[in-house]
Amino acid sequence: MARALRYIKEIGANFVVPSAGPPCFLDDHLFSFNDFDRDPVNTFPDQTVFIEYMQANGLDNGRLMIPGTVGTITREGFTVEHPLPAKEVQAIFSDKRAYLERYRARQQPLIDAQKASWPRGQVDILASIRDWFEPLLEQADLTAVGINGRVLIDCDVQQIVLDFHTRRVYAWNDEEWDYRFHIDRALLEYCIIHHEEDWINQIFLSCRFEAQRKGAYNEYVYNFFKCLTPERLQYAEGYYSEKTAVQQLWESHGYRIQRRCPHLKADLARFAKIENGVLTCTMHGWQFELATGRCLTSEGHPLYAQLIEQPEPVADEAREDIQPADKETAAQYIRTKCDHCWYNPKDLPEMTKKSN
Repeated sequence: MARALRYIKEIGANFVVPSAGPPCFLDDHLFSFNDFDRDPVNTFPDQTVFIEYMQANGLDNGRLMIPGTVGTITREGFTVEHPLPAKEVQAIFSDKRAYLERYRARQQPLIDAQKASWPRGQVDILASIRDWFEPLLEQADLTAVGINGRVLIDCDVQQIVLDFHTRRVYAWNDEEWDYRFHIDRALLEYCIIHHEEDWINQIFLSCRFEAQRKGAYNEYVYNFFKCLTPERLQYAEGYYSEKTAVQQLWESHGYRIQRRCPHLKADLARFAKIENGVLTCTMHGWQFELATGRCLTSEGHPLYAQLIEQPEPVADEAREDIQPADKETAAQYIRTKCDHCWYNPKDLPEMTKKSN
């Protein structure tokens, strides 16, 4: 709340409408997360708590709104009209437990039906996560360094280790772990079946898990679970590389080249293919002219490339254009259409590549 208050003061907000509550946890084992007693350590304060916090710090411009409230902004001020009488609105917060118990009773059939629809026993969780995650771990150089340990996923029927030292996924055999998550197997199976690429929004923000750690909070762990596709992971790796002192350039075909693609930060040391002076990022198909750095796919995305020496002639049959991955491995990442932007090579005129 202190940080939010600082933002309010910095921008000089005329009016403030808290909109992050009241939180509504209806699962039996999560029901206590609702801020019933205004516990200062509760991480889910409701609107009235924050408005009172503002008032205690000299700000009286907070406005309470609930679903159905109409706010009217005029030159004279900001007024609100609630869908319920004032006493009933106040009772939502002053007697929150009773209000949420009634709401839970109304929603219980829907909650039960949703949980009954979750898959159980439909997939081999270990094999599926291994096949999915190990190719990602192979690319996760800076993420692996940031985590620097083992993450244990416990779903009761299986215990699975994500080993960021060895970049492997395997069954737990009483090894020491650094981070542990206990997650209902049904939620894991759902994410596997639907190939959910962001477990932060799908699992962790629901609070339907338990976590333990040895040591301080580590943002690299949670960021990994938000980046479960090559595209997302490469973006995170690019972000980390820009924040660290790791080598930002690499050399190939007589050029010193920036390591991260200007499009979505893919590691060009892994995903670049160079032919006839044109570099193609095989992650999304963007192309760059090495002699000038000009992007051939889109205006305004130049690539840094500096000629350091004339490349030695290489026989076509001996040429290795994918570095360091081989052609067969890299081919699986080639996209005919970018899933994250407008780019589609079929919509563009054929580029004329310059010869070396």
